[in-house]
Parts: sequence; C-alpha cells; structure tokens
Amino acid sequence: LSRRATYTDLPGGSYEFLVRGANSDGVWSETEVALAVAVNHPPWLRAWAFVLYGLIAAAAVYLLYRVQAGKLQREAEYSRRLETEVQDRTSELADSNCDLQDANERLREASLTDALTGLRNRRYLFEEVLKDVELIRRRNDPRYTQSDEGGNMVFVMVDLDKFKPINDNCGHLAGDRVLLQVRDVLLSACRSSDIVIRWGGDEFLIVGRETTHGDASVLAERLRAGIAQNIFSVGGGQNARTTCSIGFASFPFIVDTPDLLSWEQVLGVADAAMYQAKEERNAWVGIHGESWNGSSDSLYQALQSNLDGLVDEGFIRVEKSISVSQSKTA
Repeated sequence: LSRRATYTDLPGGSYEFLVRGANSDGVWSETEVALAVAVNHPPWLRAWAFVLYGLIAAAAVYLLYRVQAGKLQREAEYSRRLETEVQDRTSELADSNCDLQDANERLREASLTDALTGLRNRRYLFEEVLKDVELIRRRNDPRYTQSDEGGNMVFVMVDLDKFKPINDNCGHLAGDRVLLQVRDVLLSACRSSDIVIRWGGDEFLIVGRETTHGDASVLAERLRAGIAQNIFSVGGGQNARTTCSIGFASFPFIVDTPDLLSWEQVLGVADAAMYQAKEERNAWVGIHGESWNGSSDSLYQALQSNLDGLVDEGFIRVEKSISVSQSKTA
C-alpha cells in the first residue's frame, strides 16, 4: 500500500493538504485531516531574481542608451568634421577663385598694356572706347539732350620725327630709353582723364574725353612743345633731341550727324592729319567736320584723297600749328 502522494508543477505558495482515510472494506472516514504544505518558488521566480531582472533590464536600457548616445555623438562629430572640411574646402576654393580672378585680371591687364612703356595698347582702345562712344552718341542724340560740343572725344595721333637714326646710331636700347622718356612727357602734358596709348613703334595715340576743338589744339601744341623742348638721355652720357608730328580729329566728326563717321573712321582721319603734319615735322594738324550732304563712305574717301577740296567747299575746317601755317604761306 503506497502512502505517498506526488504533485508536480505546483506553483510556489502555501497549500492545505486534506487527507481522508478508508478501511479495507472501502469505507471512508467522515473526517478529514488538514496538513499545511509550503511550496517554494523556483529560483527564477523569487524576489531576488526579479531584482536581478530589474538590474539587468536597467543595465540593458543604459547600455542601449549609451550605444545610441555614442552613435549620435559619432554622427554629430562626423557632421562637425564634414562641415569643417566643407568650410575649409570652400575657403580653399574661394581663395583659389580669388587667386584665379587675380591671375585673370593680371593677364587681362597685361594683354591691355604695352610691355615696354606700361601704357595702354591697341587692344585696350578697341575694348574700352565703345563705352565712351555710346555715351557720346546718347549725349548728342537730340531725343535725349541738346548737342554739346564739350561732350566730344578727340583722337590725337603722335608720331616721333626722325626716330630711326637714334636706333641706328645709338642702338635699340637707347631708342627704348627715349620712348620711356617720351611717355613721361606725354603723360605730364595730358589730363588724368585722357588715355595715352602706345600705338606701335614710335607712334602714340591720346584719347581725350570731354574735349572741345579748342582744347584739342591746346593739347596738341602742349604735346609738340613738350617733345621739342625735352633733352632725351640715350645712355653713356649722350643726349638726343627729337620732335613729333601730330594729327587729331574729334568724334563725332560732325556734331549734327554723330553717326556719319564711325570712331574707327575718325581715327583714320586723325591719322591722315598726322601725315599732313609729317610733311613739315614738329607740327600738328587738326581736321574738323562742318557739314556733309552725302554718304559716310564718300566723305571718308574724300578725306583721304581730296582734303583741300573739302576745305574749299566748306565741308571741313583744317587747323594747323604756326610752323605749318608759316611754311604754307612762305
């Protein structure tokens, strides 16, 4: 007869075990015997286990927080480093762009400057004169304002007389020294608003802004006298003298019809005037337009081939220095 009772998988806690007996005839007693039974919780369900679980959970949460915080910190650090690199790169690019702009400006300046004298060159004229030409056209347009002679621009061609003997007798280095001194004479004779250009060789061009016909003749005489009176050092204790021939014309050539001749054609007129002065040397000649009833091409051709005829018919006026005038009347 077994006197044992076995119960498995009982949750931990306090129990009351009730016992009733039976005899051999199978008659059960009417009374029960109560036995108090205490069943311990398994280790993983005890209080200390839950405390441990809490600690583990807190540690896990803290670890997750630290991992996430570290990730955010690394991302922030990466963003700061990337931003710093971008700023540094942007600064480098900005510096490079500034250097490139400076280099381009120096190249442009070099392309517009004569290497020997430091004066402006032909390219500068063709790039910059259009701004002045457009301003003068608007100023002389009757739709905007009354024609104003003070708003004209004068082209003054200056060519040195007998400069070749200086090169031949003293050498090209001596010729270069003379050109540099001629530059100084021209700059001192011109206004700050005038543009002095080395046109080529021993030929110079002065572009006078806001210049009247009277101003042009005064400037031409000042240039002629400055060159003629100057003593030029050619090196080695030697000196030389030279003179110049000057021709000038104003744009617009005829104020009432400012678009009759282009500025390039007016420049050609100044060149033709310079060749007129070259016949005498140490002289200047100015050609001024008065009126014209034909085409621009016919006027320009006549200016090149029939200057005296245009003067006789009153279409132009030629102004000459005293030496030329005396030579023609002698």
